Amino acid sequence: MSRKASLAIKFGIMFVVLALLIAKIHPASILATLSEVNRKMVLWVLLLLVPNLGVQGLRWGYLVRRVEREAGIREIVASLLVGFSFGLVSPGRVGELVRGAYVRGESRLRMVGLAAVDKIYQVATVVIAGMISLILIKPLAIGMVALGIICLVLWECSNNLNLLKKLLLKVSSIFHFTRKLSLIVEGFESLSRKSSVVVLGLSILFYAIYFTQFYFLVLAFSPFPFRAAVRTIPLVFLFKTALPITPVDIGVREATSVLLFSQYGVDKACAFNAAFLLFVINVLLPALVGVFFIPTIRLKR
Repeated sequence: MSRKASLAIKFGIMFVVLALLIAKIHPASILATLSEVNRKMVLWVLLLLVPNLGVQGLRWGYLVRRVEREAGIREIVASLLVGFSFGLVSPGRVGELVRGAYVRGESRLRMVGLAAVDKIYQVATVVIAGMISLILIKPLAIGMVALGIICLVLWECSNNLNLLKKLLLKVSSIFHFTRKLSLIVEGFESLSRKSSVVVLGLSILFYAIYFTQFYFLVLAFSPFPFRAAVRTIPLVFLFKTALPITPVDIGVREATSVLLFSQYGVDKACAFNAAFLLFVINVLLPALVGVFFIPTIRLKR
């Protein structure tokens, strides 16, 4: 199956999921709830976009300067925003890895490898937080499995992703069409134990800001106890990361939010609007800004 056909199928799934979800909730209810939103709370979420992007830029810049010390702040920020633009049309936002190709100096594949490292640590924090939520709400047996996963992820992150590197190199040596993986893995080589801890710490800080934004958006529509947020929001992030079946997770995030938040008395329309606004503010806005940097960066190359 071609890439265009695969992307078309994923967009089709996205529209079907959204259509079914909106029909079930009722469009009139969604619009009515949206008109009653607490605008001050939404403004706080918009303001938090600044530290959100700032921490992502710090993490990406830290990784880039491990191998390309002459990379400028403007180039780092531009490549980050360009990554948002490409991620907008890819499941799980894997298109963000393209940002590595827009940093000059090193081989493009090695820089893409650095972008992959950036993405892996972000996913690691999502998994850890999701497992903590499972421990809080699930039986002991599932809680023990979740605790084991947390320990494994933390060990791998603090050990410079050695297991993942070995796995990727093994795959690239077996299958001819995956040989470029060995070049991408070169981007992993800049990791030391110290840099792994720094990147993981920045990932946790970013996650805390992202969590807060989502919590504030839910509060903008409906009362929502913080205890309930701790038990549900990390699971929304986990499910949308584990099920990259639609571009930028549209539909998956909203459906999961409706399912989980409604268990704590949040109206389905409120849950839908909060989840969709999170996408608009944190993904769509930076992606639209990133579009303007694409031709500029290409001219510089």
